[in-house]
Amino acid sequence: MNKFFRILTPVLILLLLFNLAALPPVLAGLLDLAQAENLSLSSPGTAELKYESAARHLPWRTDLWEQAGLMALKDENLDLAIRLLKKPAHISAMGRLALGDALFRTGDKQSAIEQWERLRADGLGSSQLYNRLGHVYYDLGNYDKAIEAFDIAQKLAAGDADSRFILGLLLATRNPDQALEPLMQAAQLDPKLDPTVQDLRHGLNVALLSSDPAAQLTGAGRTLVAQNALTLGKEAFTNAIKTDSHYAPAWAWLGEVKQILREDGLPELDRALALDPYSAEIRGLRAVYWLQANQFEKARDEFQMAVELEPEKPGWQISLGDVIARIGDVPGGLSHYQRAIELSPRDPTYWRLLANFTVDYNYGVREIGFPAALQARALAPEDPQNSATLGRIYFANGDLATAETIWLQVLEKHPELSAVHLYLGVLYLQKGKYTSAHDHLIQARDLDPDGPYGRQAQRMIGQYFP
Repeated sequence: MNKFFRILTPVLILLLLFNLAALPPVLAGLLDLAQAENLSLSSPGTAELKYESAARHLPWRTDLWEQAGLMALKDENLDLAIRLLKKPAHISAMGRLALGDALFRTGDKQSAIEQWERLRADGLGSSQLYNRLGHVYYDLGNYDKAIEAFDIAQKLAAGDADSRFILGLLLATRNPDQALEPLMQAAQLDPKLDPTVQDLRHGLNVALLSSDPAAQLTGAGRTLVAQNALTLGKEAFTNAIKTDSHYAPAWAWLGEVKQILREDGLPELDRALALDPYSAEIRGLRAVYWLQANQFEKARDEFQMAVELEPEKPGWQISLGDVIARIGDVPGGLSHYQRAIELSPRDPTYWRLLANFTVDYNYGVREIGFPAALQARALAPEDPQNSATLGRIYFANGDLATAETIWLQVLEKHPELSAVHLYLGVLYLQKGKYTSAHDHLIQARDLDPDGPYGRQAQRMIGQYFP
């Protein structure tokens, strides 16, 4: 017996020493895990480090690598998130969804699709999964698969406004009559979408007044372009041409949207003109093309043809007057603005455009622009654009105090108007109130970052506040 214990004792001591050596890493891992869980909401970056440390100390807890990856993704550390989420041999559906998110956000859309399609193949579909698939297929221009994915997503989640909204936009490019239902559902679920949906609804309803499928698709495309959905508008016009290759307006609008997208749209515009040389709409779109190419004489000729084809339309008069003034004939351009008012004297828009024209060219501001601005505001006193224009007239006439008062009153009710912030920025620079000028220029830039007022504000900030 004593001999047995003499043999056993060293073995027990070795086991005890092994356990004592192994115990601290386990305790450290458990401590890291507890800290990670406490920090997951407040500090995802630190939580990621703790989860990763816990995973190293607790190697049987392979799920901790996934948790670390989720925290890295939450902390916007995309490359680290991808590395951590790929580390375990098996990850949950949530982890694979997140891995796809990280890949998508780094621009690797094809790998994101592979991760998400694996979930679908495994029968683990959810509204979140199909919404993601819809977005990535939409970005890649695979609209058929995008429609399929968004349709499944909205069926799986009664409150998914996003999937319904984009599904409606996509359907407008193929079957405009089917687009309204998901769009209206989206607006009901998310009231912030309602103004956009109402504009889309109006445009699509007008398009559907025609019994011609090509005309319907072209009208739907115009509606999408008006909402700055340019690639979808292009898709609608392309589908209209596939429906009827002789429908001239579809060719013209396809050329215009290609030009906006920095593609060459002239071949399509030429095809449209060959199909229908007596369309004022086609002439107008060709004029816009030449304007964008800074070929003003060609634009003038096209607008002149539009005026001759539709002399009762005041919009063509304004367009022709604008391009004539750009070429250098300001009095000639002014006459077309005045002709537009003769054609539509009760529309405040044309009075306001006339007033702005006199300011832009410093021509007849007091005798023509001032009464025009007053008339515009009298016809539509609640329209802030009319008051903003009246402020421009006072500013151009040197009455800075009145202009300032008018513009500040406009901003009290409509602080989102970037143009008025720009006007005030210019006014305060002229008055030497640089702090106020800087504040309004910053707001103009931030409210209209990609538009003309925002760009002008940015140029002035760089010039006066380097």
